[in-house]
This record gives sequence, structure tokens and C-alpha cells, in this order.
Amino acid sequence: MTCLVYNDTSWWQLRLVSPVTPSDRTMTVSLSALIDDYLESKTSAQETAQSLTNIVDSTASASDDENARFTIFEAVIARMRTFSPDSASLDNIVSLLNCLKITPSPKRAWSELVPLGMLIRELWNTSGPGREDWTTINAFAARLTAAGVLDLDNFGIWAMRTALETDDKSNQDVGSQVSAAAAWIEYAGKRMYDLSLHDAKGSQATRGGPKWEGAAGYSVARWNYWKDKFRELKESDSGNLSGIGVRAARKMEDIESV
Repeated sequence: MTCLVYNDTSWWQLRLVSPVTPSDRTMTVSLSALIDDYLESKTSAQETAQSLTNIVDSTASASDDENARFTIFEAVIARMRTFSPDSASLDNIVSLLNCLKITPSPKRAWSELVPLGMLIRELWNTSGPGREDWTTINAFAARLTAAGVLDLDNFGIWAMRTALETDDKSNQDVGSQVSAAAAWIEYAGKRMYDLSLHDAKGSQATRGGPKWEGAAGYSVARWNYWKDKFRELKESDSGNLSGIGVRAARKMEDIESV
């Protein structure tokens, strides 16, 4: 299977990597070219989704279904990681994936977008706040969640917990953590507020950080706590951090008022 090259050493521990074949290379190159054409507005999301599935169906055998699925989503993620968090190209990728979910295929169903969620979780584990693309990864996950393409609601809590519910004042990655949390408010804030109104997603996985003593999951109390913590960043010595906090808190207030 073709390996897209990252610095994340554990990325390929998700599956057994077989030797690269000419057909693997051909499929990866073709998929990447299609995605690039779409992002350059040369084709529509519907046309691109159909073309992507056609290439996979014509190149990969039924017995190679897992590798085929990995290949298409690896190509998507590789492009996603090159954009800034506020890039409209991330919205376009989400639209493409939404179309892919409903694209007919005689060989495989794409409605669940397996294993995209697994790949994003692996990114979560191997990238992290110290990496340049961390805010982009969160902005992308938030967009997927808001659009209903994937259920990544827990990821939103994890971002907020890391940025706003810990005691580590000396953390050198705090700027990246806060930027990632703010991206969730910017792109999935309404979804997060709706979940908070219904005390949703409570589980061990969504428990609080050291500074949050309330229940796990989303809640109005936790939403308000996050908002207060963003506001407190106004007093930060970092002007950039202060601005991010003020904008995020204001966005939360705007969401509440709708």
C-alpha cells in the first residue's frame, strides 16, 4: 500500500503495510490529482466524489477493500494538512466528503466514511499542540462535526479540556491549545452549545480536566466555564492569546443569543 509520508512514526501502526505496487502508486496519484482539481474549482463536489469512487472501484479488488479506503482518505488528509485553519478549502473538503457519503458504488459503501474517523483520531495522537498543523486539524474536525459528516463531538471536549481545564501555566504550547479550542467554537460552536443544552455526551472519555469539577460531557455549566476562561485570557501577556480569547468568548455569546 502506498504510504503518504509524515513525520508521525505511529501512523502506519494502524494496519499492516504491504509492499508498494504500481497500481498503488497509480491510484494515489490519480486520487490526489482529482482532489487538487476539485480544490482549484475545476470540478464539482459531486463529480469529484463519483470520480474518486470510480478510480478506487476500478483499481482495487474487493479483497483489498481496506487498503482502498485508507488510500482515498489518506489523500484527503494529506491535502487538508496543508491549509490554514480559516481556509475555505477546508469547507470544500467537507463538502466533498459529504458528497462521498451518498455516492453510489457497486463494490463498497461509503456512507460511514470508514476509516476516516480512525485516521483523524490517529492524527490527534501523533500531531498534538506542538505541531504546526494542530489548529488546522481541529478546525477540520470541527467542520466535519458541524456538518454532520462525522460524529467527533468528543474531540471538541478534548480540545477545550486541554486548553482551558488544566493548571499548567508554564505550558509552552498553550497558544496552540487555545487556538485549537477557539477553532471548535468558531466552526462547531452552535453544535457544542446545543449539546450543552441537553447535557449530552457524558462518559469517562469526556470527563473534565483538573480545573473542571463538574460532570463529564457537555453542559451549560461547562459551556459557561469555557466562556469565562476565554474571557480571562484578555489579561494574558500575549496579545495574540488575548485576542483569541476575546473573539472566542464573543462568538459564544453570539451563539447563545440566536
